[in-house]
Amino acid sequence: MLNPLFMKPQLTNKHSPKSTWHTPGTPNQPAALMPRTSAKSSKSRSVEEMHFHQTGRFQIKPGLALYKNSRSRFIYADHVLSPKERVRNSTRTDSYWLAKDIAQRQHKDLLHRVQQGAPIHISGPSVSDLLEAYLEGLNRKLVLGDKSVKPEISAIMRNLVPFWRTISLGQLNRQTFYQWEEWRKSKHIEAPVFRTYKRGTATITAPTKEKPPTVSTLQREKTYFVGALTWGSNQIEKWVSDEVVAEIRHLPRRRSNKKAQAENDWKRAALTDEQTAILNREFDAWEEKEKARASKRGEQGKGRNYERRLMAHRVRLMLASGLRPGTEVNDLKWKNIQTARLSDGREIIVITPCGNGKTGPRVVNCLPESVKVIASLRSMLTEFGFPIEGEASLWPRFGGGVVNDMNNSFKGVMRRLKFGQELSSEPLYICRHTYITHLLKAGISSDIIATNCGTSVEMIEKHYKHLKAESLRDALVPRINSPRLGRELALPSGSPHKLELRSDGTMALAKAT
Repeated sequence: MLNPLFMKPQLTNKHSPKSTWHTPGTPNQPAALMPRTSAKSSKSRSVEEMHFHQTGRFQIKPGLALYKNSRSRFIYADHVLSPKERVRNSTRTDSYWLAKDIAQRQHKDLLHRVQQGAPIHISGPSVSDLLEAYLEGLNRKLVLGDKSVKPEISAIMRNLVPFWRTISLGQLNRQTFYQWEEWRKSKHIEAPVFRTYKRGTATITAPTKEKPPTVSTLQREKTYFVGALTWGSNQIEKWVSDEVVAEIRHLPRRRSNKKAQAENDWKRAALTDEQTAILNREFDAWEEKEKARASKRGEQGKGRNYERRLMAHRVRLMLASGLRPGTEVNDLKWKNIQTARLSDGREIIVITPCGNGKTGPRVVNCLPESVKVIASLRSMLTEFGFPIEGEASLWPRFGGGVVNDMNNSFKGVMRRLKFGQELSSEPLYICRHTYITHLLKAGISSDIIATNCGTSVEMIEKHYKHLKAESLRDALVPRINSPRLGRELALPSGSPHKLELRSDGTMALAKAT
């Protein structure tokens, strides 16, 4: 019996530029077929559909129209790509709204082929047809509540489907796969991608520059691609043969420069003390600005820039604790936050239990400045009416849930403060590196840091050995050069002797010449 999550699509004729299929709806999944619309929008949609059924034709946009074919029950799409190029395709459905959606996807595909100089008609279904059929199953899983498929859906739609639209299944081999790899690496130098996000009540649209994919990213996307091919080869009517899947799966990995990779992995980037101070002053300015707005405008002045201020508190807590970004910091609850007093009378924040990663749950002893950070975070969350005890999260989101990803907001601050291209592209992990660097420079031993940070001494020795090299240079400088020791060891003026540095590093008296 076939798995209902992965149903074989109904292909068009073999010369169709894009195969399409109809996914029957179920009473329990109306949202998967039709987005929610307002009453005004629903009325407009009804008028549009009525116009099509009365006239037999509807112009969706310049170059694309739907029309009824008297010799078929299906709705057809008329694509005008240029004055000399015109394509007519069946949408393989008699539903107007489904036909409109299919026609728009077909039109986008055809325009992409024209821009790439590829033939409009390909023999048989394309590789992207297989990928989109596979996506149907993933989307159904997502509707049923399986959020683990979201990264795979995003990677396939953004980085696989656009390239494989012009490649038929018969052309799928190692050469075309290597062509995809080259296309994927060069994708970041094309036109800038514009990202739209909310800042308060304003909608901000800003260009973002994509970085070239890393080796691990390409390997992960290859795994998704092979997974889709494997699904296609397991269908009753096979999309591809097992031999093709095996060829792509076992392609030899490109040789990498291990020496260069080792050098890149050797040194961890970290903020200097001066940069950390500048960052803290910027965060303080935000808080003062928000307090001034609330004081001037009362209740209307509250509620601005909430997530940006929350990001500032997360950065400060990570700088004072060395927590890993991601699950380790995202899952923090107020019951995990405790206060402890040191022998000298100072208070610190203790997080317990914390994390469940490489070394399992642990106790994290934060730096003394963490007390002020937690107090400020409590005050801000109270201002917005969030609970600050028990199972409540430290990073609540309006409308429920947790604010997880703060990397883009953090990188934006780094760019505005002009910390340089290299530092500005670093994710929140740089806060952990800064914390470890600070402790190592203060003379804290690697084993104590490793226990507190939930890592190993070997990892610290590997990634922070440049700090040990710097401390060795300081230790190798003759002590006589120290201003304090120089005064203690200074000889009386006119003395017939002088201090001389021996080969073993000790000082000795010698006759002055």
